[in-house]
Amino acid sequence: MSRGTKALDAEYEPYQNLADELMLQRGYRKDIDFATKVYKKTGHNEASWASYLDQPLRFWLES
Repeated sequence: MSRGTKALDAEYEPYQNLADELMLQRGYRKDIDFATKVYKKTGHNEASWASYLDQPLRFWLES
């Protein structure tokens, strides 16, 4: 899971924290079964996602 720090993404922190906590409560292990990243100076748009697409794909493919 990921979010940025610009525009709407800047408002997501409490919801992302809740999602992380729910995952942990259900037995998922952070950085093993799922990962959460904050990408500074990015927003909720294709240009931002393209700048870090390799990272979630690598996590998914190497897990």
